Amino acid sequence: MQTQFGEATTIYLCDDHITHLIGLDSILRNFFVAVNVQSSTSFAELRILCKEKKPDLIIIDLGLPDVSGLDAVKFILAEYPSIKVVILTASNDVDILNQAVKSGAHAVLKKSETIEKLQKVLNWIFNGKPNADAGNRNPLASNYVYIDPLIEKLLKNQQGQNLSKREYDVAVLVTKGFTSQQIADRLQCTLSTIKTYRERLFNKSGCQNSAEFIAWFLKRHSN
Repeated sequence: MQTQFGEATTIYLCDDHITHLIGLDSILRNFFVAVNVQSSTSFAELRILCKEKKPDLIIIDLGLPDVSGLDAVKFILAEYPSIKVVILTASNDVDILNQAVKSGAHAVLKKSETIEKLQKVLNWIFNGKPNADAGNRNPLASNYVYIDPLIEKLLKNQQGQNLSKREYDVAVLVTKGFTSQQIADRLQCTLSTIKTYRERLFNKSGCQNSAEFIAWFLKRHSN
């Protein structure tokens, strides 16, 4: 079903991953009855599009090849304050995510977010009605901004990222590729205990799987 947010809505996408651009383009054309979607793979290309015609919405990745995505967002909002901006990111770096929330963007989403959630967020942005399912006033931001629940959890837990000794021991074994059962045997505890520790580690790091957690842990604890 198509959802009409307005007539002739112009949306620019900025992401250096072509497959992600193609997927977003398809999703947006299903949301809007009348929409003009243009894609760019760099900030330089996006600026050219904006000079040709100011869009209603920009959906932008933080990992751009020619400039920091955060700097790009700041420039856009300074140059074109009426444009709506949605940040999509795969980052788990709390410093970057904090800056993204404070950037003035209308929403900060994980790239793994569901289509249904993206639709709710776009509906909120264009209708201006914050609610429990969409925008919430966040103390980190100066305006109403939707924060992906996964990102919000990560930011809330950033003060609690210090690991206990046992959590650290489990984390080290996870990074070495040990299974939960192997870790339980090695640390002489039950499998359910290790599963509980793994859940705590994922909650503290904001990661959704072992691969993300390993990258997060190694970044913070590598010598």
